[in-house]
Amino acid sequence: MVNIRILQTPLTSPSSRILGENDPALDQILALAERSQFVAAGEQTERLWREQVYDVRILGVFLLASFVEQGMGALADIFSAVNVILGQSWEFVSPKVGKQKQFDVALRWLVTGILGQFRFAQKVKSPHWTAWLSQWDKTDQKQVFDLMSSVSSLLEAVLPGALSRGNLLQFHKTLKDFPTTHAVDDVSDRQRSPRATAGSDLSSQVIDVEILNGGESNMQSQLEPLKDENPTGSPGAGQSATVPGVPTTLTIVLSPSLHELMRKIAAFNRLVRLGKFKQAAIVHRDLKEHIEKFDPRLYLPSVFGEYCSNIVTHAEKLLPVLDIKNDFATQALIDLYRMDLDRFIAANS
Repeated sequence: MVNIRILQTPLTSPSSRILGENDPALDQILALAERSQFVAAGEQTERLWREQVYDVRILGVFLLASFVEQGMGALADIFSAVNVILGQSWEFVSPKVGKQKQFDVALRWLVTGILGQFRFAQKVKSPHWTAWLSQWDKTDQKQVFDLMSSVSSLLEAVLPGALSRGNLLQFHKTLKDFPTTHAVDDVSDRQRSPRATAGSDLSSQVIDVEILNGGESNMQSQLEPLKDENPTGSPGAGQSATVPGVPTTLTIVLSPSLHELMRKIAAFNRLVRLGKFKQAAIVHRDLKEHIEKFDPRLYLPSVFGEYCSNIVTHAEKLLPVLDIKNDFATQALIDLYRMDLDRFIAANS
């Protein structure tokens, strides 16, 4: 069993050696993680850490391995470790060049990895899902939330502008929405200083897209909560009204084209991490061509299927309208559509 509590002991000296971009140990850990062999990858990471190789690029793998083994009971240790790394051990971790970005990537990978485990287990009704809910019900939830808030504050201080803060907020929201038989005391959240709570308003709108790959594996893309620029509540100026037929969570089945594109993007990212830029350039040229000729209908058929089907089904009714010259009323509708989609739909519902 991996022991991430060694991360909770503040470091007092720098790494015994620096992992190069082509280091076999780093390559092997990343390869295991990409094959979802997280525990094996975590064990190798722990071995390196005990050899005083303190590399932030492998932290996410180490921490995710703990969650895979222990479930919700590992969350307090995970976020306690992140707090120590950011707050007390930061000057001693490596690599020196690009450390901020590498840590941000590692933390984002960790959080989205756990969320991916949640969504897949829930979707396939895995026994893990029931076990995690039971574990969460018995967990000191306030401690976990306090540790997450502390991580968010440290990110703001040490890594201003870190993208992982958005993923952390999404994770916070997901845990808050978990079924539980006891409430979590939020008084401490409300009493925190504006600095500690900046950007952590869970009432903010979150766009959550879940992508399923044949029921076997999944990955999700989560955007940072959108700031409400329109406190009056009127739709259209920074706040989106609910549109019938548009879900807040979209489940997309991976088409073969999208799956292949994602594999190539993952390959490019890995080659760059390993410093194999000649090989990465080959993949980049291919990706660039795909992106420039990107046809969303081909890559997202489940999104555009009904749209295209409606065009085919109602072509005879649509064609005469498309050929009509825009009169005053039609032009007004076009203007309204361009200005405010929500009001356009409301005016024609």
